Amino acid sequence: MKRKHKLMLSIGMIGIFTMSGSAWAEDQFRNVEVFFQRVNIAINGQQANLSKDSILYEGSVYVPLRSLSEMLGAQVGWDNETGTVHLDFIKDNKNTLFTASQKGIYQYVAIQNNQITKDLIPMFKNTEFDNMKYIVERYAALSKIVKNIDDNTMSQTSTK
Repeated sequence: MKRKHKLMLSIGMIGIFTMSGSAWAEDQFRNVEVFFQRVNIAINGQQANLSKDSILYEGSVYVPLRSLSEMLGAQVGWDNETGTVHLDFIKDNKNTLFTASQKGIYQYVAIQNNQITKDLIPMFKNTEFDNMKYIVERYAALSKIVKNIDDNTMSQTSTK
Protein backbone atom coordinates (compact mmCIF):
# COMPACT_ATOMS: atom_id res chain seq x y z
CA MET A 1 0.00 0.00 0.00
CA LYS A 2 2.82 2.38 0.87
CA ARG A 3 4.46 1.57 -2.38
CA LYS A 4 1.26 2.50 -4.25
CA HIS A 5 1.06 5.86 -2.37
CA LYS A 6 4.67 6.63 -3.15
CA LEU A 7 4.09 5.90 -6.82
CA MET A 8 0.98 8.11 -6.91
CA LEU A 9 2.81 10.88 -5.01
CA SER A 10 5.76 10.66 -7.41
CA ILE A 11 3.50 10.83 -10.46
CA GLY A 12 1.64 13.78 -8.91
CA MET A 13 4.88 15.66 -8.17
CA ILE A 14 6.17 15.06 -11.70
CA GLY A 15 2.87 16.35 -13.07
CA ILE A 16 3.04 19.50 -10.93
CA PHE A 17 6.61 20.25 -11.96
CA THR A 18 5.82 19.57 -15.61
CA MET A 19 2.77 21.84 -15.59
CA SER A 20 4.53 24.68 -13.75
CA GLY A 21 7.46 24.44 -16.17
CA SER A 22 5.09 24.69 -19.13
CA ALA A 23 3.31 27.66 -17.64
CA TRP A 24 6.62 29.45 -17.06
CA ALA A 25 7.76 28.73 -20.59
CA GLU A 26 4.50 30.01 -22.04
CA ASP A 27 4.97 33.35 -20.25
CA GLN A 28 8.57 33.72 -21.45
CA PHE A 29 8.45 32.57 -25.05
CA ARG A 30 6.08 32.78 -27.97
CA ASN A 31 6.24 31.97 -31.65
CA VAL A 32 6.20 34.90 -34.04
CA GLU A 33 6.35 35.20 -37.80
CA VAL A 34 9.13 37.50 -38.98
CA PHE A 35 10.64 38.41 -42.32
CA PHE A 36 14.38 38.60 -42.92
CA GLN A 37 15.49 41.30 -45.29
CA ARG A 38 18.68 43.13 -46.21
CA VAL A 39 18.03 46.68 -44.99
CA ASN A 40 19.85 49.73 -46.37
CA ILE A 41 21.13 52.11 -43.73
CA ALA A 42 22.39 55.65 -44.27
CA ILE A 43 24.40 57.26 -41.46
CA ASN A 44 24.84 61.01 -41.90
CA GLY A 45 24.01 60.57 -45.55
CA GLN A 46 26.63 57.85 -46.06
CA GLN A 47 25.47 54.43 -47.21
CA ALA A 48 26.37 51.72 -44.70
CA ASN A 49 26.06 47.98 -45.26
CA LEU A 50 25.21 45.59 -42.45
CA SER A 51 26.91 42.22 -42.48
CA LYS A 52 23.68 40.33 -41.76
CA ASP A 53 20.00 40.53 -42.66
CA SER A 54 17.62 42.49 -40.46
CA ILE A 55 14.27 41.34 -39.13
CA LEU A 56 11.01 43.08 -40.00
CA TYR A 57 8.30 42.48 -37.40
CA GLU A 58 5.05 44.37 -36.89
CA GLY A 59 6.30 47.54 -38.55
CA SER A 60 9.65 47.62 -36.74
CA VAL A 61 13.10 46.89 -38.10
CA TYR A 62 15.49 44.94 -35.86
CA VAL A 63 19.08 45.24 -36.99
CA PRO A 64 22.06 43.13 -35.91
CA LEU A 65 23.42 45.13 -32.97
CA ARG A 66 27.04 44.01 -33.33
CA SER A 67 27.19 44.87 -37.03
CA LEU A 68 25.60 48.30 -36.55
CA SER A 69 27.65 49.15 -33.44
CA GLU A 70 30.96 48.19 -35.03
CA MET A 71 30.02 50.22 -38.09
CA LEU A 72 29.53 53.23 -35.78
CA GLY A 73 32.96 52.66 -34.23
CA ALA A 74 32.09 50.82 -31.02
CA GLN A 75 33.90 47.90 -29.49
CA VAL A 76 31.28 45.24 -28.76
CA GLY A 77 31.44 42.74 -25.92
CA TRP A 78 29.11 40.13 -24.44
CA ASP A 79 28.84 39.13 -20.77
CA ASN A 80 27.30 35.66 -20.81
CA GLU A 81 26.87 35.62 -17.03
CA THR A 82 24.64 38.70 -16.90
CA GLY A 83 23.30 38.56 -20.46
CA THR A 84 24.65 42.06 -21.13
CA VAL A 85 25.90 43.56 -24.36
CA HIS A 86 28.67 46.09 -23.78
CA LEU A 87 29.14 48.87 -26.34
CA ASP A 88 32.26 50.96 -25.88
CA PHE A 89 32.25 54.15 -27.94
CA ILE A 90 34.77 55.79 -25.63
CA LYS A 91 37.83 53.81 -26.71
CA ASP A 92 40.81 55.88 -27.73
CA ASN A 93 39.63 57.22 -31.06
CA LYS A 94 41.30 60.61 -30.70
CA ASN A 95 43.29 60.34 -33.91
CA THR A 96 40.40 58.92 -35.90
CA LEU A 97 37.98 61.54 -34.60
CA PHE A 98 40.48 64.35 -35.14
CA THR A 99 41.13 63.22 -38.71
CA ALA A 100 37.39 62.95 -39.40
CA SER A 101 36.71 66.39 -37.92
CA GLN A 102 39.56 67.91 -39.96
CA LYS A 103 38.17 66.29 -43.10
CA GLY A 104 34.74 67.75 -42.27
CA ILE A 105 36.25 71.21 -41.76
CA TYR A 106 38.16 70.97 -45.04
CA GLN A 107 34.97 69.97 -46.85
CA TYR A 108 33.10 72.85 -45.24
CA VAL A 109 35.82 75.35 -46.21
CA ALA A 110 35.92 74.05 -49.79
CA ILE A 111 32.12 74.22 -50.15
CA GLN A 112 31.97 77.73 -48.67
CA ASN A 113 34.84 78.91 -50.84
CA ASN A 114 33.14 77.55 -53.96
CA GLN A 115 29.85 79.20 -52.98
CA ILE A 116 31.51 82.57 -52.40
CA THR A 117 33.33 82.30 -55.74
CA LYS A 118 30.05 81.40 -57.45
CA ASP A 119 28.40 84.47 -55.92
CA LEU A 120 31.37 86.66 -56.92
CA ILE A 121 31.46 85.73 -60.63
CA PRO A 122 28.19 87.50 -61.59
CA MET A 123 29.46 90.67 -59.88
CA PHE A 124 32.50 90.76 -62.14
CA LYS A 125 30.45 89.99 -65.25
CA ASN A 126 27.96 92.78 -64.54
CA THR A 127 30.47 95.15 -62.90
CA GLU A 128 28.02 95.61 -60.03
CA PHE A 129 29.85 95.51 -56.73
CA ASP A 130 27.00 96.40 -54.35
CA ASN A 131 27.33 93.11 -52.43
CA MET A 132 31.13 93.15 -52.30
CA LYS A 133 31.12 94.00 -48.58
CA TYR A 134 29.09 90.84 -47.90
CA ILE A 135 31.55 88.76 -49.97
CA VAL A 136 34.52 90.20 -48.07
CA GLU A 137 32.81 89.44 -44.73
CA ARG A 138 32.20 85.84 -45.79
CA TYR A 139 35.84 85.42 -46.86
CA ALA A 140 37.01 86.94 -43.56
CA ALA A 141 34.84 84.49 -41.57
CA LEU A 142 36.14 81.59 -43.62
CA SER A 143 39.72 82.77 -43.18
CA LYS A 144 39.20 82.89 -39.40
CA ILE A 145 38.03 79.26 -39.39
CA VAL A 146 41.08 78.20 -41.41
CA LYS A 147 43.48 80.00 -39.06
CA ASN A 148 41.88 78.31 -36.03
CA ILE A 149 42.60 74.80 -37.31
CA ASP A 150 46.36 75.43 -37.46
CA ASP A 151 46.89 74.24 -41.00
CA ASN A 152 49.59 76.47 -42.50
CA THR A 153 49.07 75.33 -46.09
CA MET A 154 45.34 75.93 -45.99
CA SER A 155 45.82 79.22 -44.14
CA GLN A 156 48.27 80.48 -46.80
CA THR A 157 45.91 79.37 -49.56
CA SER A 158 42.95 81.17 -48.02
CA THR A 159 45.00 84.33 -47.48
CA LYS A 160 45.88 84.42 -51.19
